[in-house]
Amino acid sequence: MHAGKGAATCAGLLFRHTQDIAHLISNKRHGEGVQIGEFSRLSMVPVSALRYYADLGLLEPAAVDPSSGYRYYTAAQLRLVNRIVALKELGLTLEEIRAVLREGLGRGSCAACCG
Repeated sequence: MHAGKGAATCAGLLFRHTQDIAHLISNKRHGEGVQIGEFSRLSMVPVSALRYYADLGLLEPAAVDPSSGYRYYTAAQLRLVNRIVALKELGLTLEEIRAVLREGLGRGSCAACCG
């Protein structure tokens, strides 16, 4: 029973951390969101993984500056990247994750583990 309480506390802290990061991203100067490097740091997902997820169509940037090529991500995308990471940690391949997200199963059925 003690382990369950610890898990609930951990989940609560993760949820609060996610909310804090989303708030931080929402308050950035750029209307498009934050650049990929900052989103990487805040989400704790490497830039190379974010680029790969974009190439696979899992998590495309909210905006790309046409002149510089800079990729921008928004607070709303934080939930999606967290869901991808959680599904990966559960052992799903990126192809399986893409199928889950396409079918919309990532929203309701993963709410307990992925936010």
